[in-house]
This record gives sequence, C-alpha cells and structure tokens, in this order.
Amino acid sequence: MIGLELTAHDPFFEDLIETRVRMADFVGGLKFPHRMPMRFGKRGDSVTINNSGDAPAPIRCEFRGAATNPALKNDTTGEALKVVATIAAGDTLVIDTAYGKKNVTIERGDGTIEDATNSVDDEQSSFFSLALGSNRLSFSADTGAPVVYVNYKRLYGNG
Repeated sequence: MIGLELTAHDPFFEDLIETRVRMADFVGGLKFPHRMPMRFGKRGDSVTINNSGDAPAPIRCEFRGAATNPALKNDTTGEALKVVATIAAGDTLVIDTAYGKKNVTIERGDGTIEDATNSVDDEQSSFFSLALGSNRLSFSADTGAPVVYVNYKRLYGNG
C-alpha cells in the first residue's frame, strides 16, 4: 500500500480580479445650490473596506508620491505598519502582506526597485490583513501627501 500526503500552503480560493480602493480623495466640504467650476472639500485619509470573504484578506498598499515615514493603520483592529523611509515625487512604496510574500519595496522614479522591508518600524508594525467584516483603514506620513491605494482579493474556503 502506498500513502500520499499533500500540503496546501495557500488553501484558499480568491477573487479573480483584485479590488483597488483609492484612499486619498476629496471628501465632505461645502455644497452650494448653484453649479460652480470649483470644488471645496478636504483631502480624505481613510476608507472603510468590507471583507466579505471567508478569511482575512492580505493587502497590497501603494503610497505614490513624496512622503516621509508613511504608515497604514487598520483602525478597526488597531494593527499598523510604519515604514521609516523617504519616498520622493515619482516614487511608489509598496507594502505587500500576502501569505509567504510579506515585503516592502520602493520603486524609484527611474525604475529601480529597492527592498525596504528592513525599514519597517518593528516596534509599531505588523504585516496585517483585512479582518472579516468592516475595516476602517487610515494612512499618515510625517511629511508629504501621497496618493494611497489599497488592493486586495477576498479569500474563500475553510483553509
């Protein structure tokens, strides 16, 4: 008799298409009864994402544009990830929390890619995933106003 043992390192089905959410946009502000060619509001720095899958969903977060020490926080769970680094205009900092692929990279404006995983502030950080249900995410930076995108795929199955 022959025995066979299989191990599934990633035992979930996932969405075919990644969901992309832009965090930094204009929200609220003044409303007038007449049309005007101007927009009044404030720049938002948070978003609520509903993870309706069966398991916590890893994220890929992009900070695009100049910033110093950017950070992403899941206000719902209290988890956060801060990168002690400076990104210039034209650079993109990418935080990936995928299972077995957790890393941070900076794609410079000239196309070079730097590993910035060692720049993660270990005392204040964890490579978190979206919890099941509603997740309020916010971002911050010591300086700068980057545009931030959060990308994710819901996971399905019992794992």
